[in-house]
Amino acid sequence: MVIISSKNGFLGEILDNKTAFFIDKISSVEIIMRIHDILQNEGDAELKAKLAKQTAIERYSSNVVLKK
Repeated sequence: MVIISSKNGFLGEILDNKTAFFIDKISSVEIIMRIHDILQNEGDAELKAKLAKQTAIERYSSNVVLKK
């Protein structure tokens, strides 16, 4: 799943430009621009989605959380 998010809140703290597409301000224009980026660079979007999933599993899966 490709992630489009602002850097406000927890997603901006756990994800970076390698794992998500960020918007500077919450507006339909910004969201449309990120969707356009995704459609123009599907391989990059797919890689970001895989890295985001990997990051989530490595940091927040029950196996990792319960070991801490």
